[in-house]
Amino acid sequence: MRKLILTVNVGIRLLLGLLGAQHLRLLAQPQSPIKYEVASIRRSKSGDPRRHEMEFLPGGRFRSMNIPFFQVLATAYNIPWQSIEALEIRIKGIPGWMFSETYDIEAKAENTSVASGVSAKIRNERIRLMLQGLLADRLKLRVRRETTDVEAYALVVGKLPSKMEKSRIAEEACTESTPFAPISPSGPGCHQIQGGTGRGLHGAAIDMSDLALFLSNWSDRPIVDVSGLAGLYAIKTEGWSPAGGDPSHPTLDELLNRLGLRLVSKKVPLEIFVIEHVEKPSDN
Repeated sequence: MRKLILTVNVGIRLLLGLLGAQHLRLLAQPQSPIKYEVASIRRSKSGDPRRHEMEFLPGGRFRSMNIPFFQVLATAYNIPWQSIEALEIRIKGIPGWMFSETYDIEAKAENTSVASGVSAKIRNERIRLMLQGLLADRLKLRVRRETTDVEAYALVVGKLPSKMEKSRIAEEACTESTPFAPISPSGPGCHQIQGGTGRGLHGAAIDMSDLALFLSNWSDRPIVDVSGLAGLYAIKTEGWSPAGGDPSHPTLDELLNRLGLRLVSKKVPLEIFVIEHVEKPSDN
């Protein structure tokens, strides 16, 4: 069932983490209460033919349709979910029903929850905090944070100088007016990447922590940015194939090498989340 879930279309245009790994501690720590004003959670009907999608919407709204809760949980804590191996290194104790059952969520924020004109990072940080609060309220979710050494891949600058192209979009321009829906017909917004193995990497304004987070979806371990490259970049590549796959496409390692980057196996201290308690939500 888990492999089937990972084939849904929403996985191709991932709700990309808009905060780097360095922000995870901030996301998990208690903050000033910010909650959704109205929230509806209903279990999807069996055999529901609707497509799967998950969106951050203007004004702090959150909507997901026909989505298993493990994806919502991972999104709330800014952790990639397509690689179950990497996900379960970061979140311990995910119950089976979060993989096998799908739900519809519609959550509306208070007018003052997400101010207009703020940066994409700040805006989406607040949306994630509200989503964490929703899970705590409706699923009685309790999560314990721990920092431990884990086997990971470090994203570093390669032997040749980086060939990453600087973005034409400045961080200050990444505001409420910038497209940021995770599934957007106009293309990826600030701190978003679209694509995957067969389609490559496509982003207009990303930083290296965004890239590391996105690549974790195709890795058996978490990927952490230690490249030291600051600022926003534009990226557009061809697709890649797994090692030993289609010889007409590069492997991911070869693709990164062309960008002046590489992955290094390394044990790193990383914050993980341990689920101490969670309940199925009631329909309302």
